[in-house]
Amino acid sequence: MAVIAATKVGSIIAVTAVLTAAVMALGFILLYQFRVRRRISRLLGVISQVSGESTEVRAVLAALDIGVIAYGSNDRLLTMNRMAANLLPEIPETLSDFFSLYGEDNGMKASMFLGSSTLVGTIPTGGRTLVVTVQRRALDQARLSGHIVMIRDISAEEREETRRKEFVANVSHELKTPLTTIKTYSESLLDWGIDEKDKDALKKDVTRLYDDSIRMEQLIEDLLLLSSLDSRGLYLKVETLDFAGLVRAATERMQLMAEEKGVDLNCVVVAHIPKVLGDRASLERIVINLLSNAIKYTEPGGEIYAYVGTIVDDVYVKVKDSGQGIPREHHEQIFKRFYRVDNTGSRRFGGTGLGLSIVRELADLHRGKIELKSEPGRGSEFTLLIPGKRKLLRDTRTMLLEGSRPIDAVGRAAAEEIEANEVLPVTAPLEK
Repeated sequence: MAVIAATKVGSIIAVTAVLTAAVMALGFILLYQFRVRRRISRLLGVISQVSGESTEVRAVLAALDIGVIAYGSNDRLLTMNRMAANLLPEIPETLSDFFSLYGEDNGMKASMFLGSSTLVGTIPTGGRTLVVTVQRRALDQARLSGHIVMIRDISAEEREETRRKEFVANVSHELKTPLTTIKTYSESLLDWGIDEKDKDALKKDVTRLYDDSIRMEQLIEDLLLLSSLDSRGLYLKVETLDFAGLVRAATERMQLMAEEKGVDLNCVVVAHIPKVLGDRASLERIVINLLSNAIKYTEPGGEIYAYVGTIVDDVYVKVKDSGQGIPREHHEQIFKRFYRVDNTGSRRFGGTGLGLSIVRELADLHRGKIELKSEPGRGSEFTLLIPGKRKLLRDTRTMLLEGSRPIDAVGRAAAEEIEANEVLPVTAPLEK
């Protein structure tokens, strides 16, 4: 019996030991699995964070208006943004290939071999001029260095600089011409002319001096106006205007000039013309410039008509002459500053080459446009088209209802009038 009892006790101890070992093994397994899951969770969190940061970086790169390319420590392509692909016809896979393709003629490849840390060069491609900057930069916390390539399109800046230089050259020439005449005639009068010339000759010389002083005054006034337009410093007093009456008044002011030239000038209003919102002085300047050009380039005995009418909700004035006409290849160019179809002819007629550029810019300020139809020998037809007040108020009201505000002068004036009459329903007549 004692033996049997001892055997049972041993069995119980063995079973207990086995169960204890199994429980401990299960606990270790569960603990290990818990630690593994926690590590996996942390790893997933890090991956998610890195992925999020990578997405943010790509979003920032995509929003840049310059091209960006990154090459790693092994000089292989890491990433680039869409702008870089748009600017360059090909993105090489390695930095050395990049310099072979884009750094030969501008000296960037040679500078790289000399060990320069920052390289700058220009690349002409597709009618554009690109400035490329390559810098050696640390790409991560391990301080592994790579290269960042930045590409910027400076074509617009170059064109603007070219226009600026041409403008300065033209201004200098236009001022120098009358100044030279004034100086020459003044010197001749002071040296001997006053004493030796008769009254008619003296009057002719003084008249020439006066005419050139008027030309200089007109040029300076045009330059000041263009300067105000460029700097957005031109003040517009926007008000409700009788457009037909404004054109009639401008035509009457130009009648004397037309009579002296022997040209027949007429104003015709072809329909009931709605009111407009605009700056009276600017709109008068447009009409007078168009009429003045028509008179200058129409031979004696010719005819000029200023037609005033409407097209849907827009109003227009069309100045049509029987003059010499303008070749089609010059139609767009004549609205540029100082551009002349015929330099000799323009100077003979006393133009500054700025009138039509002023017309276009003043039309833009009124949300209008200027159009030209002309053929050599068949006269010219300039048309100014601007929105009527009703249309302008309707468009502005829609804009206000959408939560935005106009920033131009006529739009602001329309918004102020709408807000002052907010009790009116949207469909109510808006024109006063």
